[in-house]
Amino acid sequence: MKELALLFGLTAAIMAQEFEVASIHRAVEDFGANIHGDKGHYRVHNFTLKRLIAMAWGVDGSEVIGGPNWVGSDHWDITAKMPAEYATRPQDQFLKKMIQNLLADRFRLTIHRETRQVSGFALVVAKNGPKMAVATPHEENQLQGDNRYLKATDFTMEELAHILSVDGRLVVDKTGLTGGYDFEIHCAMDNDSSSDQPSIFTALQEQLGLKLESAKIPIQAVVIDRADKPKEN
Repeated sequence: MKELALLFGLTAAIMAQEFEVASIHRAVEDFGANIHGDKGHYRVHNFTLKRLIAMAWGVDGSEVIGGPNWVGSDHWDITAKMPAEYATRPQDQFLKKMIQNLLADRFRLTIHRETRQVSGFALVVAKNGPKMAVATPHEENQLQGDNRYLKATDFTMEELAHILSVDGRLVVDKTGLTGGYDFEIHCAMDNDSSSDQPSIFTALQEQLGLKLESAKIPIQAVVIDRADKPKEN
């Protein structure tokens, strides 16, 4: 009977797909942003609404379009509690739906999806071929780094393209390379012109044997139709 009750409770939580309670406040901008989930509690710190939308719909920030200017500049903290039955079996797709419903309720967010062609970059193999080591079997997928370097173990080119998609720069994998690779790259990841490190464009070609080529990329954009600042609680 206990198992049956738990099953019904979990089913109800999934159907509701809403947090039990949630509070939203303007963030104290401390140049850090993070997400933390533990024992049914879910916390987001210092996210813009645009970044929250990207997370909730599983897209890159460059694929979120429209809305008032503040959606990309004002930062928010969210503290929420998941239903107890659901919290014991967290699943990404249901968590995303909970966030979508929260944004619709508290930010009065409405969106629609639209196919658009946007300017971006294709990650391709440079003329002399790749300079990366093929990952050995059973290596653990790892990534470490900062604004000056990246060190990756058993990373696919699709994953690298995703990492390179920052600051409105959309990158798609067109290398044709499959499987995982080990690599290390030293560069100015944020394109800081004052840095003594090479640009990401130069570093990719010289250090990894890859390059970024300008391309038109079709995306399923998330277009913001309406967004209101929430009442803090």
